[in-house]
Amino acid sequence: MSGALALLRRRPRFRALWAAVALSYTGFGAATTALTLYVQQTRGTGAAVAAFLIAAAGGLIVTLAVAPTMLRAPAPARPPTRGRHE
Repeated sequence: MSGALALLRRRPRFRALWAAVALSYTGFGAATTALTLYVQQTRGTGAAVAAFLIAAAGGLIVTLAVAPTMLRAPAPARPPTRGRHE
C-alpha cells in the first residue's frame, strides 16, 4: 500500500479532513459549472461568461494571496491559568 493510502487508513481525523476538502472542491466545481451555464443561457455572450470566470478566479487569487499571511500570524498568548502559577 502506498504511503498516502496508509496515512488515510491510519488517521481517521486526517481522512475526514481530506474527504471534506474533496467534497468542498467538488461542490465548488459544480457551482462554477452551473453558474457558467446560467450566465451563458441568460446573457448569451461569451464576454459575460468570461467576466464571471475572471471574477470567480479573482476570489481564488485573493484567497491564495491572503492565506500565507494568515498562516504566518503569531500564535496567541497563552491564556492565564487558575490556581498555582509557574
